[in-house]
Amino acid sequence: MQVTTGNQTVLGLINSWSELGSVLGVPTKNMAWALKEKRKLVSKIRIKDRTVYKSEGSLAFIQARLLIFLSSLFDSLPENEQAIAYRRGLHAVEKVKVLAGADMLVSFDIRHYFDSISLEHITEALTDAGLCRAGAKLIGRYCVVTRSGAQTLQQGSAASSAVSNIVGRYYIDLPVMKWLRDNCPAGVQYRYIRYCDNIAVAFSGPLPQGFTELFKSNVKAKLQDVRLKTHKWACIKNNHPKIHQKFIGVVLNREARIEKQEYDNLRALLFNACINKMRAIERFMPGLAPSCDYNLAIKMFNLKVRGKVQYAASMNPRHALRLFKLLDVCIKVNRGFALISNNNTIHNCIVALKTYKNDSITREEFNSFIDKTISFSN
Repeated sequence: MQVTTGNQTVLGLINSWSELGSVLGVPTKNMAWALKEKRKLVSKIRIKDRTVYKSEGSLAFIQARLLIFLSSLFDSLPENEQAIAYRRGLHAVEKVKVLAGADMLVSFDIRHYFDSISLEHITEALTDAGLCRAGAKLIGRYCVVTRSGAQTLQQGSAASSAVSNIVGRYYIDLPVMKWLRDNCPAGVQYRYIRYCDNIAVAFSGPLPQGFTELFKSNVKAKLQDVRLKTHKWACIKNNHPKIHQKFIGVVLNREARIEKQEYDNLRALLFNACINKMRAIERFMPGLAPSCDYNLAIKMFNLKVRGKVQYAASMNPRHALRLFKLLDVCIKVNRGFALISNNNTIHNCIVALKTYKNDSITREEFNSFIDKTISFSN
């Protein structure tokens, strides 16, 4: 499913269920039924301050097809290279590493980004991308949920990552980069990147006094005008005596690396999950409702920690072996405790797991040892 902005005929023809269904390869009746399914989205899970909705049936299938369509559309848009999240074939860590060594790193987040993306935001951004307004709004309807009377981007939808990139380009990337082009002082170079709702600008060269405050105030005002709020601002010099320059967990002062504290936290999370999976999930994802779907919670936890391990391993191969050993055991544990077969005590289980620290033992050898030593109570 390839989309190019030069093919305005195809994009402009999407006005109805049948036309969108033809592009996605979905029968019209399924397109209509999916919107009814969307109104009944009740399977949800709380993750800290976020509510994730689980799509099923026709709706889940259509959102998966929209992911392919919208990702291809985004890749065809000009000035899309600043967005480094959710891009097939793009290694985000490598993109972040180019920020290393900047004289000043300015970073900030968008507060509750997905929950702040409205149907109106989606419609405007897709219209700018080449769709007719009716088609843009129709696509948006498959990507939002109604919360407290407002229609906002669904967390948990397959299509949401691509939607967030398209909206972010239109409402964040283009305005901020235009301001930088118009206002960055002569002799100062800058690099701008965005990882979903995390934005960083690396400046190299002599910045005049007050420039970062001017940049901050203008960005805040521009985004507030479109109902997006910023927070967690940081302006860190390369020679700061105490605070590291960092972005999405990567320390950038001299060469990119992951902070030791983040590695230790991830290692502790995995180790605890090997002992008691549900307790680890409750601590990692606080606010779980008593009636939540625990199978869904376990699946989401496994996906999240797998991503964190792969990210950490890409930053420092020395950490990779130990983290992947713990991850393998963590994935095997379902709800219960991991128990020693010969002597059912948690103490012996911990002793066995601690062999992950022995770097002379390969990942395969460790897995074989664990499978022979530990039985999993699920």
